[in-house]
Amino acid sequence: MKTILLVSNDVNFIKMKKQIVERDAFVECRMFPNPVMALFYVQQNPHIDEIIVDYKMVQMNGFIFSQRVINLGIEPRIIVYSNCNEKALQFLRKQYNLEDKVEISTTTDIDSLMYAIS
Repeated sequence: MKTILLVSNDVNFIKMKKQIVERDAFVECRMFPNPVMALFYVQQNPHIDEIIVDYKMVQMNGFIFSQRVINLGIEPRIIVYSNCNEKALQFLRKQYNLEDKVEISTTTDIDSLMYAIS
C-alpha cells in the first residue's frame, strides 16, 4: 500500500485532495494541517512514499519542512506546491538547495498531479 501525506494549513483544500487520492484502494492518505505534527508523524512512520506540502504555512514553509524530512534520512517523493508562479517556486527551491530533491507544482497543476497519483 502506498502512503501519501498532505500537509497544508488549508484544511478544506487537503480534504478535497484526499478524496481524490483515496479513490485508489491501494493508497493510504494522511492529512496534516500542522507541519510540526506532520514531521512528528514522519519520524514515527518513516515508510512514506510521497509528501505533498504547501509552500505557505504559518509554522514553517514547505521547503523548510522538506529539508527537515530529508535531514531525518527519509527520502520520499516530495512535492511543494503554491499559488506562486513556477519561476518563483524554482527560485525558492534553489535558495534552499533542494533542486534535486524536491519537485514543485503550482496550485493549478496540483489537480492533475493528484489524479496521476491515484
